[in-house]
Amino acid sequence: MGKSFISCLKWVRRGTCKALPDKIELSKDELRGLLDDNQEVAAAESDGEAGAVETEGDGDDSGEQNDDDDADDKMEADENDGSSDEADLTEYGLDDYDNDEVTTNVAAIAGLTVYNSNENDPYVTIPDEDDMSDADDVNIKADDNLLIVGKSEDDYSELTVYVYNEEESSLFVHHDIMLPAFPLCVEWMDYDCHSSDENAKELGSFIAVGTMLPQIEIWDLDLMDAVEPEQKLGRWKKTKKRPKAVFEGHTDAVLSLAWNKHSRNVLASASADTLVALWDLALCKPATTITAHTDKVQAIEWHPFEVETLLTGSIDKCTRLFDCKMPSTCKTWELDGEVECVLWNHFSPFHFLAGTDTGVVWCFDVRTDKPVYTLKAHDEATSGISLSSAVPGCLMTVSADKNSKIWDITDNKPAFISSNQMKMGVLSCLEANPDSPFIFAAGGEKNGVRVWNVTANNSVKSRFASRLPPGCVLVDSHAALGMGDDDE
Repeated sequence: MGKSFISCLKWVRRGTCKALPDKIELSKDELRGLLDDNQEVAAAESDGEAGAVETEGDGDDSGEQNDDDDADDKMEADENDGSSDEADLTEYGLDDYDNDEVTTNVAAIAGLTVYNSNENDPYVTIPDEDDMSDADDVNIKADDNLLIVGKSEDDYSELTVYVYNEEESSLFVHHDIMLPAFPLCVEWMDYDCHSSDENAKELGSFIAVGTMLPQIEIWDLDLMDAVEPEQKLGRWKKTKKRPKAVFEGHTDAVLSLAWNKHSRNVLASASADTLVALWDLALCKPATTITAHTDKVQAIEWHPFEVETLLTGSIDKCTRLFDCKMPSTCKTWELDGEVECVLWNHFSPFHFLAGTDTGVVWCFDVRTDKPVYTLKAHDEATSGISLSSAVPGCLMTVSADKNSKIWDITDNKPAFISSNQMKMGVLSCLEANPDSPFIFAAGGEKNGVRVWNVTANNSVKSRFASRLPPGCVLVDSHAALGMGDDDE
């Protein structure tokens, strides 16, 4: 077994998913279709085997005939002795058994599939402790977070859905979703693409996935055992003016996704094709395409408070700020290297951060052209940056140099607080928990996903504990929780 590489992850807020997710159950028509297909395959295989047997029987056995004479005589004697038994079996028509038409009682088979546990089976009256334990693992409690992790091992890729509970210091796998290609980015959203109303009030829980393929898949987190996504963004399209089919969407890998929580039917995507697409989820097609960058766009993020303000970062060593009402114009800042990640400071909404492949973190004020400060955070690429959800100034960075670091960036004067060698190889992704101010999650090239409470470090605790906002309580939970390949 190889080791899984974790390329992306995303926290899901508490209370946004169903307490008891739905499960896929095939209808009788779907079952009939599957059974018909299987019977056709079985019949074809049976015909092939019969043909093979006949072909083998056509050979010349004369060389073996004399050797088999004695055995044939013995078998003939045995058949004569058992003639009465053969007569008794003729009433069952065994000679015609293989010629009987196979019929399947679909209703009966469907009845075998509907009970996910003994608790739902009317013929089982004794409670099964294992089923009760399984039900507890499926249920999502009000104080649970989901953590969606994109991972790959050899040629297999998947999303793993973890359940995390801070108070219980627990982290376990809830279910997983098989993907068609290596995952590069994930984004949570509550908008249902099947709703025709862009302001639909009914909320769901969905995860959008960008991979090495140009299509974006959207999966329903409230549905377990799904075999296909709820929706795919990107399709081949023909028109009268262009009879030759063209792809509507990206033409290369999708590197970053950002959902607009203020305009819920809008999803932004960035691609290796140098484009940024703004998707109208109500129509499942791009409403606008931004072409300002000259190389792969690796990072995008909507402003936390302004509906139409989008920040982007590219391999062309530029970050750009767009007002999506006029996407043809933008403000540009040039950096010292390829932009790996961008982040708005939600405590100071005029400021944003950008990490580059040189290990530097840049801070900009959108009202000025020059950087507010630069921070040499790492020796290699800064692959992830994240601010605490509720504690001002608490910044974490991770890097290809295999280290994570905590910084205090209060008053735009960054100060180093602590460093941790994660023993996870190259670190590729990082995000702060949206409900717990000191909980962060990261992933890398080995040893699975890691969730930890940064206040387990005394320097961090003494520096930031007093900044907790009213109503927030410092929870002395686990130092770190990890889920490696052997634990799953």
